[in-house]
Amino acid sequence: MKHLLNDSKSPVDRRSFRLRGVTARVAKLPTGAVLRTQKVVQAFIESDYEHIRKLLLTLDHPKSFRRYIPLRRGKKIVLMNPGDMHFLKSEQGVTIVVTQSGEYWTHYTLNEIEAILDDQMFFRTHRSTIVNLSKIKEMVPAQSGLYDVFLTDAKCTCVPLSRHRARVLREKYDF
Repeated sequence: MKHLLNDSKSPVDRRSFRLRGVTARVAKLPTGAVLRTQKVVQAFIESDYEHIRKLLLTLDHPKSFRRYIPLRRGKKIVLMNPGDMHFLKSEQGVTIVVTQSGEYWTHYTLNEIEAILDDQMFFRTHRSTIVNLSKIKEMVPAQSGLYDVFLTDAKCTCVPLSRHRARVLREKYDF
């Protein structure tokens, strides 16, 4: 029986093979257990359908990027063009956006902002930092595969680049 599973190459073939095995075992169960098992199998099939439907919807609707992001500075709300942002950082649960004109904050988390921003323009260098790629001056290797990323702002700000994210960046830009 194991050789049959190894012969099928696609995950769909393996899954249908497993489903046939479950169906054969269900036929041997008492009536109450059969009904419960049928409900489990039906939920299994419906969850697959829902997952595939969501994937297809994302293919139909390409990611749209916001032209402006609402940021706060004191009592003011400013609509900021993402291109003007140097980097974003999370400190004590607050997302801070650093621009040439100063620091702003937003109610969005870094994960939410990362989903909004163009991934060709911004890169998550660390779990607490997102950097505008056009504002990077240089990347200097630090210890143990970490990097220090220096930006083009007047302060020559240094942000961390983690090992994992450095690997992703190297693969993305082939360096």
